[in-house]
Amino acid sequence: GDGAGEQAPLLRVSEVARVSERGKEGRPLHSLSSSAIAVHPDGDLVLSAGEDGAVFQLQADPAGGVHATRWGGACDWVALADVAFADAGQAFFTAGTSGGLRMWDLSAPGSSKAFSLAGDGSSAPATAVHAFGVHVITGGADGHLAVFDTRHERAPLMVHAAPSPSEGYHSGPVRTIRRGGDGGQRFVSCGGGGAVLSFS
Repeated sequence: GDGAGEQAPLLRVSEVARVSERGKEGRPLHSLSSSAIAVHPDGDLVLSAGEDGAVFQLQADPAGGVHATRWGGACDWVALADVAFADAGQAFFTAGTSGGLRMWDLSAPGSSKAFSLAGDGSSAPATAVHAFGVHVITGGADGHLAVFDTRHERAPLMVHAAPSPSEGYHSGPVRTIRRGGDGGQRFVSCGGGGAVLSFS
């Protein structure tokens, strides 16, 4: 024909498979919404974090399937908003409602380190996380941005917080933090109040 009325697909997907936990085939991976995924630097491992507080580890098998394994117990008692691998891929970070910012060792399921904004071991709700070298940036439900040295979890190197975007920071939950520009020394974040910030 002359092609009238025909639509070309914008994206062709060669293969789609619903990933389920072993023994629960055909069921969604998370019991509530999945909120974030992180891909290992080597590309062979994916983590999925959800509003059910769970993290699942997804890995391909030699037969071409994908295995999903729940990471320990609940990584957060309420909900997880974000997950990110450390640069070297030996650990990952979660941002959660009740557990705040936590670092997990890939070789030791269930073992984690909590980071405290107050310096007293208490956690503040975290909504976004981005790791770089030995540092990690977290964003909070109240719009703060904090930088930690992963070797000293009780003392953030820097905390940025302000009541309104006009003062330079987010007025609501931080949604995303990414690195880019200036040789990896500049970051951008987006969140409540409609602000998109660039900082170094």
